[in-house]
Amino acid sequence: MWTRAAKTIAFWVAAVAMVLVCIEGVASIAFGLLTDRETRDRPVAERLHTRFDPEIGWVGAANVLIPDMYGPGISVQTNERGFRSERPLESMGAAEFDRIICAGDSFTFGYGVSNADTWCALLEEQGNRRVRTVNMGLGGFGLDQTYLWYRREAPTIPHALTIVALVFEDLERMMSDDFLGYGKPIMRARYGRLTVENVPVPETTIGRRLAPAIAFARGFKSFELLSSLLRRFRTSPGPASAGAEEMLALAAEVMEAIRDESARHGSVPVFVYLPTEADYRPGSRDLARQRLSVESARLGVTFIDLVPALRRLSIRDMATMFIPPGVTEYAYAAGHYTVRGNRFVRDAIIDEARRYPRLRLLQGEGARVEPEPGD
Repeated sequence: MWTRAAKTIAFWVAAVAMVLVCIEGVASIAFGLLTDRETRDRPVAERLHTRFDPEIGWVGAANVLIPDMYGPGISVQTNERGFRSERPLESMGAAEFDRIICAGDSFTFGYGVSNADTWCALLEEQGNRRVRTVNMGLGGFGLDQTYLWYRREAPTIPHALTIVALVFEDLERMMSDDFLGYGKPIMRARYGRLTVENVPVPETTIGRRLAPAIAFARGFKSFELLSSLLRRFRTSPGPASAGAEEMLALAAEVMEAIRDESARHGSVPVFVYLPTEADYRPGSRDLARQRLSVESARLGVTFIDLVPALRRLSIRDMATMFIPPGVTEYAYAAGHYTVRGNRFVRDAIIDEARRYPRLRLLQGEGARVEPEPGD
């Protein structure tokens, strides 16, 4: 009798659970179908302020103004060269100012904040009226694209200091010829020299053709759940894997190329590792950072690692450094720096710069950057 009762109860519990699952599924489908199509069709904000480039994949579009892009009063504007700035490049004359180029990805571009609140722009607030910064960050860039765009633009921009900022994902992106459906070049170190492959970059890729379907799927809760599970179980290449070794060896080659290119323009290069939320706790990424530090020392260039500064914060303070999900309509804004996060990065860079005499320009002293032997 008790066995039959238990089976009956179990049956009805399962039946009720199935009904609830079906209701939730129908609600998810209805939500996906009713969600504003324009919002779902704009998962990558960069398509609004970039243009296709057959050699680099995409570069900044010139003279773009997008009011309230990330929210009320949070606009994006580029100058005549496609760099994020309200000022024409010519207004920052080399005779009057010392220029600092900030090169990198969306964390440098300032995804989610206004032009004035990016860490690159905030470097001008250090009491040094002779400094002007040039923001050459672009969303989705790998370290390879950062180098290629710098190599193209730097010869016509007199600058005293080159800050190349990177997150761990910038290293991984070098290993692919595609980013979110956007084609990109891919670099290889062959016979002691760097080669660039997949050029001209195809303007239309399989990923680009699938983008509308992916954007449509984002409206469904099942897609959101699957994406969350994949992110949770996804792991970066292990430090001892062949893939990781190839990635780090290529990064070292690109860093050397950036060093040489910077030297040709009389600029001092400095590499800055920008922390993300994933760097807050120790993990396999730490070995990659250590390798970058070792390679920088071998190349004789400065490497500033901001992860230790982030880890000194409490979890609560750390959380305020990054944009939470749902703040803007753009799917990839979450995890980028808030205004407070950008100020944290600016302050941490300046604090670390005090250890290096060659980086006096970052210390608000108004002195031009000069290489020093043995520094």
